[in-house]
Amino acid sequence: MRGHLKPLFIKAEVNEDFKVNKVLIDGGTAVNLMPESFLSKIDKFEKDFMDHNIVITDFNGNSAKSLGVI
Repeated sequence: MRGHLKPLFIKAEVNEDFKVNKVLIDGGTAVNLMPESFLSKIDKFEKDFMDHNIVITDFNGNSAKSLGVI
């Protein structure tokens, strides 16, 4: 049997008032980025971030530390 190459997306309900149409299901090798403007829509704030040591590097080699993990 061959592995499939298409990403797996599901619909999710974050809270009673907010539904997300595309949530990527990943085996642990991807980073899911979220715009800061999205946080207030799901009732999350900077105080909810967990500390981490993750550095994200783009395809051009530019690196940045993310604001946090939710």
